[in-house]
Amino acid sequence: MPIILRLVALFPAFSDIEASMQATLWHFAGVSTPTAQAVFSGTRIEGAMQFINRIADAQRWKKSKRNQIQHIFTQLGHLNKLRNEILHYGAWMLAPGAWIVSNKEFAHMIERIRRGRCCRASSITYLCVPKTQTRT
Repeated sequence: MPIILRLVALFPAFSDIEASMQATLWHFAGVSTPTAQAVFSGTRIEGAMQFINRIADAQRWKKSKRNQIQHIFTQLGHLNKLRNEILHYGAWMLAPGAWIVSNKEFAHMIERIRRGRCCRASSITYLCVPKTQTRT
């Protein structure tokens, strides 16, 4: 199966990830379910991570606890960004197994162009860190 189709196949699982992030946020916020539903309804992954970081600041979490959660948040941030960029900007095949995801057609300034490359090395799929590109 082409890499882009495998990545797109992850999109439905994103609702499960967002639901888990909601439950995690509610837990750390220490509020009842009805209150959490009223206050945090519609909070997406990025927003939930920000709220949890603010809770960590307010509660002065130990560095070891923060490091564990930051590792998870870093991975979720990469997945969330890749998902959003594929969903909103699309992807174009460079070669078999290599795809480009870019906001080039939508950026209002050259400095705002982001370009990431989805590729496959053996059985490991990864996204190269997006770089600012100049128009060609």
